[in-house]
Amino acid sequence: MQFVIFTLIAGLLLGSITGEMAGMLFISLLVVATWNFYYQRKLLRWLQKGRNNPPPEANGMWGEIFHLLNRRQQSHHRRKTRLAQMVGRFQEMTSALPDAAVLLGESDTIVWFNQAAKQLLGLHQSSDMGQRISNFIRHPHFLQKFNSEAGESGFTIPAPVDENLSLQVWHIPLAHNQSLLIARDVSQQQQLEQMRRDFVANVSHEMRTPLTVIRGFIENMSDAADPNLKEWMPSVDMMAQQSDRMGNLIEDLLLLSKLEQRQEQREQMRIVVATLIKEIVNGGQTLANAKNIRIELNLDENTFLMGNERELYSAFNNLFTNAIRYTPVDGIIHIDWSKEDNGGAALSVIDSGIGIPAQHINRITERFYRVDTGRSRDMGGTGLGLAIVKHVLNRHNAQLKVDSTLNVGSKFSCHFDSEQVFDKNSR
Repeated sequence: MQFVIFTLIAGLLLGSITGEMAGMLFISLLVVATWNFYYQRKLLRWLQKGRNNPPPEANGMWGEIFHLLNRRQQSHHRRKTRLAQMVGRFQEMTSALPDAAVLLGESDTIVWFNQAAKQLLGLHQSSDMGQRISNFIRHPHFLQKFNSEAGESGFTIPAPVDENLSLQVWHIPLAHNQSLLIARDVSQQQQLEQMRRDFVANVSHEMRTPLTVIRGFIENMSDAADPNLKEWMPSVDMMAQQSDRMGNLIEDLLLLSKLEQRQEQREQMRIVVATLIKEIVNGGQTLANAKNIRIELNLDENTFLMGNERELYSAFNNLFTNAIRYTPVDGIIHIDWSKEDNGGAALSVIDSGIGIPAQHINRITERFYRVDTGRSRDMGGTGLGLAIVKHVLNRHNAQLKVDSTLNVGSKFSCHFDSEQVFDKNSR
């Protein structure tokens, strides 16, 4: 800048001395332009050679420009190096993961994937970049769930490379129209779970026969008129109670095993829920009367449900029986069946019982989980009732919600989607 100002002042002075102001200014501007062009050429050649060459020597404004550009280049190179190192470490870590990870861009095209994706999904680094993920995973269940359940708990499909392998897949939305596909091999877990279910079902079935024989002998002893057996009757009665309890446990285990092994709904029909609830209440009326429990019903007679009647009977009956067990003498049980604002419907069983501590609510649907082990056993529960309810509702695309307050009561609500619910005069 100093050179430019000095040249222009010199031109003005020479112009005033010689009387050729325009000519001297033209010559001054030509010198300035030539000077700028010279350093522009040096800048261009320096940039073309790359950052490894030192900046050209220059004075004044151009020296400052070369210095600032050199600093910017060095800073940019350092950031680029750090970013490359981070990307390298990220790729090393993801390559070591057993789960397949695929980064998807717009239109679900493949942007990047790790080593596990090659093994589990059959992707190839060179040819598959830029292709849509649906070109490689063509299973109908994947195509159906891929977009509809983004970010949710995931879904299971056979592996594209081997149908004997099962993959649990998650589709997680990211920013800038990108998403992440995660796939995990759950074949071994499914095999172990199937073995567990088979074991429980087989053991329960095998126990059924000897228990039936034992219960038969106990009944014969209870009905016998032999006076010599009088002193043993309390023990016989206790044996009968325990055998009945074991029989209920076996029946619940067998039912739970059947629910777990059935993959899809079967024998669906229109169910008049109001009639089903009345039947359940009539069946448990004797037990309720023994505790002087008042039962209140609010049932929508015109709202029907599509589902499996036997399974829903078991689920609703478990909720009602639990309410009787945990409601004290002179308590109240309210059962409500009505439509919801979203077009679905809900069955609610509300009791004035002992309530459930908040820390236990998330676990009460686990098999054999008991809030109070001693009290639950004394009341005759098997610890499987709510697990059965959960499986039945899952098979009907329904949800179980629990609200409870200690020493006030509990509310168990079964919420059904609008697809399962219809009015009496519809369809």
